[in-house]
Amino acid sequence: MDGDIIIFFFIGIAITVGLFFLFRFITCWYFKINRRIALLEQQNSLLSEITYKLEKLGKKEEL
Repeated sequence: MDGDIIIFFFIGIAITVGLFFLFRFITCWYFKINRRIALLEQQNSLLSEITYKLEKLGKKEEL
């Protein structure tokens, strides 16, 4: 009897965790969160490149 309760408890936890990840995936897909993160990372990379080039250009003008 106690063994059945423990098994049902762990099955319930596994189903809950599975549903959480399923709904998280659907939410991220619907609101395009993963795509937004990728675009923001690309934007940061491009801004870093621009900053580097501007700093390099500024150092050349000082000489």
